[in-house]
Amino acid sequence: MGLLQMFSRPEEEYYDDYDYEESGRYEEEDRSNVANLYPPAQQFKIATMKPTEYNDAAKIANELMNLSLVVLNTSEVQKRNPDDVRRILDFLSGAAYAEGGTVKRVSSDVFLVTPRFIDLLE
Repeated sequence: MGLLQMFSRPEEEYYDDYDYEESGRYEEEDRSNVANLYPPAQQFKIATMKPTEYNDAAKIANELMNLSLVVLNTSEVQKRNPDDVRRILDFLSGAAYAEGGTVKRVSSDVFLVTPRFIDLLE
């Protein structure tokens, strides 16, 4: 007897004679405990953020995790420390990727950070 035969079941054990239609198993179930993955339109939020340093990136990521679209203006950071702009965008790109969202450049200093349920057309 081979190894495959030792662990496989005969075909008759897979036969299922249960009558699903008679049992009502496929009838409509109460779905009150099912959560909606996407917020209703009236709860949609847009947050405008103007960070002044790299430490503000966590606040922006929290807005994204709360399913807000974030309009990010990096002009203040660009004036103070241009390297922090890249670091903030790297951080937010990782947060957006983890949440299924995206980061898109709108202008030289403005970016849109979107949650997973928003599709941007180019």
